[in-house]
Amino acid sequence: MSDSLMLETTGETVERLAKALELCTHWKDSPAKFPSWGEHDGGICFPRFEGNSFPVEIGARQAAEMAFDFIMKLPHEEWPREPDIDGSCKRGWKVVHGWDCTTVLPFWMIYHK
Repeated sequence: MSDSLMLETTGETVERLAKALELCTHWKDSPAKFPSWGEHDGGICFPRFEGNSFPVEIGARQAAEMAFDFIMKLPHEEWPREPDIDGSCKRGWKVVHGWDCTTVLPFWMIYHK
């Protein structure tokens, strides 16, 4: 399996975030766990190689709960500017996964009228 899996997705529930992170942990034909974490671009990242090590590696569900809590507790001023649309916005998340890091960022989910 290639190491160049790229993924970008958005959502607003911890359950969907866990599914996205589960997909990100499958590389080299076996499920991996998240060995470390760090802050990155206003969100939280789970690098494959460097970062603040966990006492034990954590799975996708634990990583999702940690990232979700981190993002939802960010003060409003630390979020990107809320889009000015004809509708409403709700706090959500965005996963960006590359070969060496999976990052979960704050993201405005947009609901048009």
